[in-house]
Amino acid sequence: MSGKLFARVTALLLTLVLAACGGDSGSSSLSGVGGSGTGEPGDTTETASVGTIQLINESPQIATDGSDSSSITAIIKDTDGRVMPDINVGFAADNDGTVLVQTAVTGANGQASAQVSAGNDPRNRTITVTVTAGDVSRTTSISATGTSISITGPSSIVAGASATYTARLVDADNDPIVGETIDVSTQLGNQIANAATFATALDGTVTFDLVAQSGGSEAITVTAYSGESLVSAERAVTISPDQFSFTSPAANTEIELNATQTLEVEWLSNGVAVADGSSVVFETTRGVFTQSSSSTATVTTTGGIATVDISSTNVGPASVTARSDATDGPSAQRTFEFVSTTPAQLNLQADKTQIGQNESAVVLATVRDANNNLVKNATVNFTLDDVTGGSLSAGSGETNSQGQTQVTYTSSSVSSSLNGVTISATVPNTAISESLSLTVGGQALRINIGTGNEIVESGLTLYKQPWTAIVTDANGNASANRSVQVSVVPVRYFKGFYVKPTSSDPWVASYTVADGCASEDINNNGILDASDNDENGNGALEPDPSATVPMSLTTGADGTVTFDLTYLKSECSWIEVDLIATTSVQGTESQARQRFTLSCTADDLDSPAPPGGGDSPYGTATSCANPE
Repeated sequence: MSGKLFARVTALLLTLVLAACGGDSGSSSLSGVGGSGTGEPGDTTETASVGTIQLINESPQIATDGSDSSSITAIIKDTDGRVMPDINVGFAADNDGTVLVQTAVTGANGQASAQVSAGNDPRNRTITVTVTAGDVSRTTSISATGTSISITGPSSIVAGASATYTARLVDADNDPIVGETIDVSTQLGNQIANAATFATALDGTVTFDLVAQSGGSEAITVTAYSGESLVSAERAVTISPDQFSFTSPAANTEIELNATQTLEVEWLSNGVAVADGSSVVFETTRGVFTQSSSSTATVTTTGGIATVDISSTNVGPASVTARSDATDGPSAQRTFEFVSTTPAQLNLQADKTQIGQNESAVVLATVRDANNNLVKNATVNFTLDDVTGGSLSAGSGETNSQGQTQVTYTSSSVSSSLNGVTISATVPNTAISESLSLTVGGQALRINIGTGNEIVESGLTLYKQPWTAIVTDANGNASANRSVQVSVVPVRYFKGFYVKPTSSDPWVASYTVADGCASEDINNNGILDASDNDENGNGALEPDPSATVPMSLTTGADGTVTFDLTYLKSECSWIEVDLIATTSVQGTESQARQRFTLSCTADDLDSPAPPGGGDSPYGTATSCANPE
């Protein structure tokens, strides 16, 4: 057959085949290909058959704190390997994974996508992501990791003693995991005091005691979760056969302020005193040791006994640790309390000075010494001058570690005159006394104050926060044209610095003294005088006068009046104040009080630098006694 004849025959056969398949200009497209053959997203693919799903897992490992995610891209192809537009794609994750679908229908490139994160579940675990298109599905795995547990505490104790340990559970960003069960076990079977199972506190911790009943090399294991999510940590503890313990004074002994107390530790090995000259290190959280004039002192034993002298100039508990200076040597702890017992000042306050008939008011007495130290165990006698028939819950009380004792006054069904009830407090065998007055019944007005969630800037250095006082009568009716006196009083200040938990988070104040420092202006007169407490000894009162309010206002027809609390930007986050509004009628006073920390605007906390700079204006020291 010649070449020309072969070509003609071939062309004829091809024409016949196309005709049999409906290949003329009016025929349908092949499966999965649009009529125009372009594959544009607008084309329909109802007759298309999904052949394969190709998955691209951008980050096979993500953090358990939920801060990051993995991008899952699905590429949908037909049985011939061509990408398919306009295909619905489903994404699902197990094991508490969180899916955020970004593209649910494929585009011209045949792709759909979703973000997968660990969500609010902090467990380490494997998250399986299933992607479905048509009758085809594929899976990919993501590991959520970063959650960990740690344990801290002494590495050695002596047989028969106990020691305190702390376990902490955190996520990948070192944030505490709250309310999770922690299991604690020991290798040698030594007892875990309190319980064997705990739930983590707000800081992610549980605290427990190891009671050393058996000597040797012990190991404490703490675990959280189970299965693939299990996290654990171990603390090796040497339990010495030595006997190492405080022999005097007894635990929780109260030590007089500025007095010297001798502490004694006995150290025996197999029932015999250790060699003379063995070194013992003493450490205390309060006070100083006479031998070193500091909070740490090293002394040597004589006849197995080590002694040291301690004293303190300020009141409060002290935890003293004694230990061998050898690695993994024995140690012991004992807690004492330094107390002041010489009253010099008495302050008397009531939680409310005006009460209704058959109501109660709590009266609090606070006793201090000449140096403003709180006085413990002081007796305070209370007397009542009241013609209305009211009563006190007790005639005397003894101050606690905070120098305080309280009684409750209960009124009768009879109203008093203005300040017609007098409660007096005295400290026996001293000339110290104080009194306050209460009013029962009367035509008292009600007053309340509140604010919204907005703070506005006033220039470059000030904030203004709007507040409203509302005054009503006993029936809740608006009280117009009433004079309202407003004051703002600092009660605490904070040391510390600003931090950013992550680069995308706003600035957050980190306090180096967790509970803050009490205002040094005890009598709120703005003058450093004998009744004040210059705790850091810098000759000035802290905190600074950094907030103002108008002194006197008048309510409108609706019984309200609005005013601004103005304060320095540099003080936001660092001062806690009492905002007080007072009004009266016929000599009877009503008062409203709000206590809060001065706030910063969200914009300033999101700015490159925090308001007022990185550090608190009151320093970054870890003690209120340090002005730095």
